[in-house]
Amino acid sequence: FVSRGEAVLYVLTSFFSGMTLIVLDSDLCKHNILMEEVDAASPNTEFGDTCEMSRGAKCVIAATVFWFCAGLTSYQGWKAEKEEAVPDTTVSLTDPLIAEDLS
Repeated sequence: FVSRGEAVLYVLTSFFSGMTLIVLDSDLCKHNILMEEVDAASPNTEFGDTCEMSRGAKCVIAATVFWFCAGLTSYQGWKAEKEEAVPDTTVSLTDPLIAEDLS
């Protein structure tokens, strides 16, 4: 049993997981004041000047694509179930189920 709401939620999940990649182009990543304070407070730790895509970001991209595909297939499944639920009135039974003359 598939509902239309599932498809919408899968596509929304895809959208929001993709939106997490916006962080790579934001001030949170590029000129983060907190990270500068951490660098100044403890010279033993080093953080890069800019953010870059690593394994985690590539996994998020893959997850975004998979969530979107799940939304599309869920919608298609809902649509197919909906079409199957509609009775087909064009086909009618014309032959009897039991033959009356067996000779």
